[in-house]
Amino acid sequence: MLSVPSVAERRSLAPTTIRGGTPCLAGPNRRPMSATMHLSGHYANHSRAFTGVLDAFLGGVPEQSGPDRPPPEACGPRCLGNGVVQRAVIEVFAQADCPMDVGEAHTTVEGLLGYPVSRDSVNSCLSTGASGARPNFQRVGQGRYRLNRTA
Repeated sequence: MLSVPSVAERRSLAPTTIRGGTPCLAGPNRRPMSATMHLSGHYANHSRAFTGVLDAFLGGVPEQSGPDRPPPEACGPRCLGNGVVQRAVIEVFAQADCPMDVGEAHTTVEGLLGYPVSRDSVNSCLSTGASGARPNFQRVGQGRYRLNRTA
């Protein structure tokens, strides 16, 4: 059985100084740090179930790719480049030449690009594009925007 040293024993084992004679203090009570290390059994003594899992791969983990596993695909239509949605929103408003709400702009952007676009992306383009030093859009009402012709 493992015995735990008493407080007095731990203090006697603890270093009292660090290089240069600086006192070695730790914790909220500023007591000297202990020089002993305490082990937790569950880190060293694994359960039978866990040991069984470890033993299953004695030769290492098998290779995960092979002839029956297809290579990862490149970004499809859901992975858009930087500014694709923003340019599409600007083009949609330039062609429409009238104020639109987020839903109308979203539907028109999807039609222009030819694949699904997040409504939140269109909303973000409009809301952030209506603020700043040189806004691309003017907010003309709640959720309604038009292209800023002075930009």
